[in-house]
Amino acid sequence: MLTIFVYPPSDPIDYNCPSSALWSIFRIEAKRFLLSRKLLFFSSSHGQPSKMKLPYRSTIGHTLTCISCTLPDGAIYQNWVSLSSHHYTDSAVHLLFRERTGLAFLMHNYSDGTLIRGDENLHRLIHYIGRRKGIHGRQHQRIEPRYMAFHLSAVQCAAIKEMVEFYTTVSLHSAISPSARQDSLGPDVLYFTNMIDPFDSYRSWKQLKKGVVGGGCAPFAVGLLKASGHYLPVYDQFWKRSFSISEHLIGSSRDPIPVTALLFGESGKSWTYPGKPEITMNLYDPELIWEFIGILTSSFSEPVGEAESRDSSYPLKQWLNKNGLDILPGKEIDLFSPPARPTETSKFPVVIPNHQGNWKRSINGVIISKRNADSLDQHGTGNRLDLK
Repeated sequence: MLTIFVYPPSDPIDYNCPSSALWSIFRIEAKRFLLSRKLLFFSSSHGQPSKMKLPYRSTIGHTLTCISCTLPDGAIYQNWVSLSSHHYTDSAVHLLFRERTGLAFLMHNYSDGTLIRGDENLHRLIHYIGRRKGIHGRQHQRIEPRYMAFHLSAVQCAAIKEMVEFYTTVSLHSAISPSARQDSLGPDVLYFTNMIDPFDSYRSWKQLKKGVVGGGCAPFAVGLLKASGHYLPVYDQFWKRSFSISEHLIGSSRDPIPVTALLFGESGKSWTYPGKPEITMNLYDPELIWEFIGILTSSFSEPVGEAESRDSSYPLKQWLNKNGLDILPGKEIDLFSPPARPTETSKFPVVIPNHQGNWKRSINGVIISKRNADSLDQHGTGNRLDLK
């Protein structure tokens, strides 16, 4: 089974204009700084001491994958993975405030990408906190992560394992200083970025041994879906956020754009301006994927047709029938916090779960399957996929 977990930004991001989007992000960061007053210590994917402020607040949302399947040789393959950045927030702040590059932080290739494996993914899911307005704008209500799951055949399991192992190697290689690297047989850097497709860059290295490698958390999860053959292009209309940005809002050393101009000036009032060249961005957005799963889960608890009529942008029933997809309610998944490591004195209260785990989180979702078991790989590899 390939299970994709997702949660949105801890508070909604207002994409109406650059100014409102930046203010939304700053508010989340302010809450993280002022209201997250406990520390959880644990070992990172690379075995290094790591920590997380609790409750965990996410600025842009996150997408994680849990893989549990049987390989062609009968072995069981299990893994938790997600693509992230070591210092994304600090780097974005540096670009905005120090380099004064305007909205360039949205298109920057951050060279500190990392593949998060194991317990850190569980910590993020279990300790995440997020809120949205209740029905009819009533008081804010706590929201939960969601998941969507896909059955995997042995062939699909092997394909996903191969992609994960490739990114694991690149992530470990990228973490080593250039002088300590023993060879240059693979990519030297794993980028965290909106501008690189993880599946395309993986295929490029697999086939041509060239190109940059990286992506974001949601694109990486979608990349694993592509590797399995479960991906359908129609998903993009629900999962991608598309918008254009005027090139003059992207600053440089020769033409800097102070952040104050985006927050308070005319530059921040619109993403595009008449007569100005534009760049179009199409981003897989954790929040849109989270909303997509929410629409699917609501269809099981509401009268037939009500979920579709509530939001005309999701013609759920027609869409499912047209694409031959079966949606089943998934079982509630219980996640337990793994043990954390002891730590030194800290100015924050330190949280250490016991060996059984102090925290539990139950997550709801759906199982998606395609009725046509004779589907072929969507990406031209010619592998016939057994979707039973």
